[in-house]
Amino acid sequence: MNKIRRANLSEIAYEYIKNNIISGEYKAEELITENKIAAAIQMSRTPVRRALIQLEAENYVRTIDGIGTLVVGLSLSDLEEIYDVRKALEVQALRTSINRITSQELEKIEQEFYSILEQYDSGLDVNSEDLVWADKHIHDLIVDRSANRYIRKLMSDIEIQIERYKSFAYAETETGREGLIQHLELLGYIKVRDFEKAKVFLRKHIDWSYEELSKVL
Repeated sequence: MNKIRRANLSEIAYEYIKNNIISGEYKAEELITENKIAAAIQMSRTPVRRALIQLEAENYVRTIDGIGTLVVGLSLSDLEEIYDVRKALEVQALRTSINRITSQELEKIEQEFYSILEQYDSGLDVNSEDLVWADKHIHDLIVDRSANRYIRKLMSDIEIQIERYKSFAYAETETGREGLIQHLELLGYIKVRDFEKAKVFLRKHIDWSYEELSKVL
């Protein structure tokens, strides 16, 4: 029971710190301390320390001897490397997943996209977290349905960093509606199992995503 409780506290601390980094509450190069975080979420320093170790492994923070733990900023060079790898892996994943994704799965995602698009067209505010989730849903499906388990493993390793950049993009730019429209076009090619058109468009979409985000870094 104690082990479960410790794990739960570490997860709470992890989500708290991670969300503060993604939202910009913690700025790039800001010094964050175990004591302040522990006090803010009313727990001991031990689960906070575990959370920071995990976040350092995921490149959200870095520890410098004699200074402490600093928030890692978003880097254009890191973004370029991540998106180069992402494009190569997703296109390769699409080669097999395009025939393994079910029509029901595609219809469900399509409905989700249209629902968010209706919010835009009605003049309603769209939560950036909803956009990140919708974006993640379709790209995860392409990878998860791939027959290549090595691609799935490699993508899971970089997905954490991709999520951080996407969260920043949707919070800081006006690309949400255009992203939805592009995703719907990609879904259309996948629905008719047209790999060549889907492949070309997926590359174009990922390049567009990179260009939009690079403008605000």
